[in-house]
Amino acid sequence: MITISGPFDMAMLMRSKNVSSVVYFGVSSLVLMLAAFPVRAGDLVVSTTSDVINGDISNPSALKANPGPDGISLREAIEAVNKAPGPHTIVISPSLEGQTLQLSAALPHFKRDGITLQRLYDVADQPSFTVDAANAIAVEPGAGVISVRCSDFKISGFRIVRIMNFRDAVNVKAVSTNSTGLPTEIKNVCIEGNAFDNTGLQNQTDVHVNAIVVETAKENSGNSVMNVIVRDNVINGFYVGITTGSGDSTRFDNLVIHGNTFINNELPMELVPEGTGSRLKGTRITANTFTQNGPHLAITFGFSLAGSGSMIDELIIAGNEFRDESIAIHLALVGAMNMIRNTIIANNLTHGTFTIRCEGAQNTVGNTLIVGNRHLGSDVFVNI
Repeated sequence: MITISGPFDMAMLMRSKNVSSVVYFGVSSLVLMLAAFPVRAGDLVVSTTSDVINGDISNPSALKANPGPDGISLREAIEAVNKAPGPHTIVISPSLEGQTLQLSAALPHFKRDGITLQRLYDVADQPSFTVDAANAIAVEPGAGVISVRCSDFKISGFRIVRIMNFRDAVNVKAVSTNSTGLPTEIKNVCIEGNAFDNTGLQNQTDVHVNAIVVETAKENSGNSVMNVIVRDNVINGFYVGITTGSGDSTRFDNLVIHGNTFINNELPMELVPEGTGSRLKGTRITANTFTQNGPHLAITFGFSLAGSGSMIDELIIAGNEFRDESIAIHLALVGAMNMIRNTIIANNLTHGTFTIRCEGAQNTVGNTLIVGNRHLGSDVFVNI
């Protein structure tokens, strides 16, 4: 069933920015859960924009005792926290306000559960410490400037620019357990209050550059990523702003994308559970702003031609503003025996079309409610 409704009393669902209170409660609860990393006396303070290792990185205590002649670098801090059980907090010193770290090589992957990476904001509540990745090169396929291979991870208050030699600015990836000990399941990740800027560079290399990728290894099956929140970031100048990718039988549960600004991206958001038998469940896309992006699509959901037996379930898209795209929301099914169900598209402001496309063999779009939206302009409002 697909229901399209006009004016509607949302008193039981309304919150600021036209976001439903049910959705907002879920977002707030997840933020509180992910923000509850303890700050302890043993936390590491990055005090230099140097990108060398000349201190003792055998563990955090050793690095604090012997940071080397130039202080603790971000690279040293990551290496040290990876070598000891968490939780850990890495804080950028206020003395580095307005300064830039020029990466000389890819940063180490985050592999230890319970790491918080945070920067103090400037007086305008904007990220004021910049990581410039122009001179760094990814050492493996799929690596990001920030590569998350752990749970209970948070990054906030960073400005990451010129990501032209990487596929992603931030890459969150679950892989099968192997000789490196990387996890099959990642959960509780927060990417909040950052600025990702790749203006003019999104199509400069052989590999398109994305801002945030949440994925599982395509060569493996049965992996999962759960409880990821992407909140209050600015994403500017990428091929895809936020995207997913997976192997077979992957589970993406409780992905929250809230309050972000997407500017000048070829495709702001593409959420596709790939492969066979995968699931994207409990996704909330709320209070985001899309402006000056590629001319065609703002958000697309769907399945690849090879995919079958996969599902997108319990999807809410509410309180967003789509200013420029000809198609604001695109629900697309190809392949075979795939399903999109239990979708609410509510209280959005759009100049473009909501498109629902169902083709292929035995695909289903069901239980879809389109309610309380404002449509401006001359384009078709809903195209099924």
